[in-house]
Amino acid sequence: MKFRRKIEIMTVSSLFAMGLVTAVVCLRQATSSLRNMGQDNVANCMNLALESVDLELERIKSTAESISANADIVQAIQRDDGAYLKRTTKSSMEALGLKALTIINERGAVLARGHSDNAGDILNSEVARGALGGKNLMGMEIGGSTGTFSFNAAVPVMVMGRVVGVVVIGDDSVSEHTFVDRIKKVTGTECTIFQGDTRVSTTIKKADGDRAIGTTLNNNVISDKVLTRGETFFGDNVILGKKHMTVYAPLKDSSGNVDGMLFVGMNLDRLNALVEKQVFWVSVSVILVIILVILATYRFISGLVRPITVANALLDEVILDIDGVASGATELSASADQMNVTTEQIARNADNQRVNAEKMSTAMEELSASIDEVSNSSTASLAQLNTALEATQQGNMAGISTKKAMETITHTTARIAQAVDMIQEIANQTNLLSLNAAIEAAKAGEQGKGFAVVAEEVRKLAERSATSAKEIAKYNIEARESVTSGDQMVTITVDIMSSINTSLNQFAVQTRESVNATREQAKTGAEVARDVASSVNNSSAIASATHEMASSTHEVSRTAHELSRLAAELQSKIHRSKLA
Repeated sequence: MKFRRKIEIMTVSSLFAMGLVTAVVCLRQATSSLRNMGQDNVANCMNLALESVDLELERIKSTAESISANADIVQAIQRDDGAYLKRTTKSSMEALGLKALTIINERGAVLARGHSDNAGDILNSEVARGALGGKNLMGMEIGGSTGTFSFNAAVPVMVMGRVVGVVVIGDDSVSEHTFVDRIKKVTGTECTIFQGDTRVSTTIKKADGDRAIGTTLNNNVISDKVLTRGETFFGDNVILGKKHMTVYAPLKDSSGNVDGMLFVGMNLDRLNALVEKQVFWVSVSVILVIILVILATYRFISGLVRPITVANALLDEVILDIDGVASGATELSASADQMNVTTEQIARNADNQRVNAEKMSTAMEELSASIDEVSNSSTASLAQLNTALEATQQGNMAGISTKKAMETITHTTARIAQAVDMIQEIANQTNLLSLNAAIEAAKAGEQGKGFAVVAEEVRKLAERSATSAKEIAKYNIEARESVTSGDQMVTITVDIMSSINTSLNQFAVQTRESVNATREQAKTGAEVARDVASSVNNSSAIASATHEMASSTHEVSRTAHELSRLAAELQSKIHRSKLA
């Protein structure tokens, strides 16, 4: 559970931090994107406004060209027929929707005005002078037909290649603010027409709600760039206390001189409102995404940790089995130690038998040499014979005990083999589980790297456990073979001891009879000498066999201790490798 809780906390923290970073980046990108969009929008609106200016000028110029081509008007100009021209200009204005229409003669004198009764004065506007020179002109300027800053166009009236008069048309949409209102309605941006640096038509309003007519720009940087150098300005500017994203473009008269500016801009409060709205929705989106990712991650972690819990349960079972192996190894070690003591005792008794048999052989040789001394020494020989008989009986009993100990060791080694097989099976299952866990960790990508390392360590430990189990099995087989060999030798020893006991009993009978019959004793002594010689050989074999059995039992004892140590080491490793 601790491991799972750590993964959950680390994952949620990482996702939360990643969400915050994503939100900040998204908000910055959204703000930058909205500002760039605002700048592009204002620039596009300026292009639209400039196109509208050009279209307006082209419209009144085309109208002027149509009027200048009228034959009746041409003849009336040549006749200086002001009355006719007055009626004609007035009707033309009503029919064409014009705001101002003026006709002058070749000297610049006004013949008629459709929008006024004034006539006879000299029209001294830029477009009029240019048209008297035979050019079609248009532009934004003061004067013309309206006498104010407005759209103006002038077209010469030609007769046989000579200028006989000029048709001048003006549009007062600037003073009536229809042009700027139309731009705002279409684009949604503020629009202003400047005469010089003074606002003469604008959609921007003052605090009292009136249009900001007559107010000045008050920005030398913009004035210098637009009015002096004739360039377009892009950037932010404060207008009547409010910050705007702006574009200022020069307005030129018919001669190409800059005498005004066209402004298009967006109040940044509006843009900030859009940014705040965008921030809100981005924040909501990021929060929802974080919640969904956390829920998905929680389910993923639950599925990822479940195999770990199963692995822990299996490790608990392995630990219990290892405890059983350790206990069995301890019992085996104790039995082996006891068997080692017993075999050493048997070896000592066998040596005593060999020594006693050698002494008996010497005695029998002396008996053969001197029949008289046999009678005297028969009593001592009888006592020695009784001692030897007791020793053989003890050796026989020790051999039987040794055989039982060997059988116990055989049963114990069989139990060890079963435990080792179980350890190998558990190690194989653990290795398979670690492989599955590594596959699941690989599927998890970056999130599963830490668990993949743990799975690899579990796999290595399982391999080492399997290797140790194989070594234990090998040692157990060697111990079983040694015990089997020792059991065979003990069986032989018991048989020999039984044979010796029988021979000594017969010898005892013969020795008692030799006391009563000396002559018979010589004959019997010869037979006994042969039997004793055979006993010496048998005692040597018994001593050799018991020494070999002692060496084998010592090896069994050492193997048992090594098995106990390996079981304890395996138990410790599994405890350390168990996942919290």
